[in-house]
Order: sequence, then C-alpha cells, then structure tokens
Amino acid sequence: MTEYFRTPLFGVTITIIAFFVGKSINRRTKKAIFNPILISAILIIMF
Repeated sequence: MTEYFRTPLFGVTITIIAFFVGKSINRRTKKAIFNPILISAILIIMF
C-alpha cells in the first residue's frame, strides 16, 4: 500500500481530485477567496 503513495500517478490523481473539489466549492459559494487553485493547494498540503 505504501508503494502506491510513492508513484507519480498518485500525485497527479490527488491533484486532479483536489482541483475538482475546489472548483465545486467555488461554484457553490461564488466568492473569490475560494479559488480552486488555492483550495487544491491547501488540500494537498493537508494530506
């Protein structure tokens, strides 16, 4: 299982998922502070 976390595919997958989460939050709130890039960066750092 830990080998999966070390692959580049895992990083790309987490990045895309975090971006779409940020995008959906931005659509619901319509506020500039909830920028999808900002939200995805925060989610990736927290992970």
